[in-house]
Parts: sequence; structure tokens; C-alpha cells
Amino acid sequence: MVGPAASIASRVGRGRRRYGARACGLVLTLTTVAAQAAGTPLDSYLDALKTLRATFQQTVSDAHGNEIDRATGTLIVSRPGKFSW
Repeated sequence: MVGPAASIASRVGRGRRRYGARACGLVLTLTTVAAQAAGTPLDSYLDALKTLRATFQQTVSDAHGNEIDRATGTLIVSRPGKFSW
């Protein structure tokens, strides 16, 4: 790809990587918070939670606010140790 199409494709790829990194960070934060909140109702709930599934929609806009890409996906967590999006 050359020119504006390559630039847009590059921005879309970066946006998707950033979103994936944020999703991983959210899961890690939730598990860290749960570990620190031992003995709370939230801790009990998260301890019992074995799977989590969520769907999401992501849009990428240009500098003028025009939508240039849209993607959807599914986040799946299965304990212990499985994470996919």
C-alpha cells in the first residue's frame, strides 16, 4: 500500500494493538484488585468466577471525527490461565 491508504491501515493496526493491550491491562488489573481485596464480597464473587465472555465494538476515527474503520470482537477468559480476544 502507498499513500493515504497505507497511512490509514497503519493507524487502524495501531488502534487494534492498543485496544488489545488495554483489554489485557483491564483483566490484569481486575485480578490484582481481587487479590488485594481478600475477604470482601467482590473477592468471593471473583473467586467463584470461572469464565467471562464479553463482546465489544471498536471504531477508529480520523482527525475530523469521520469513522474510518469498525471492528467487533469477543473477549473470553477461562480460569485458570486462558485468555483470548
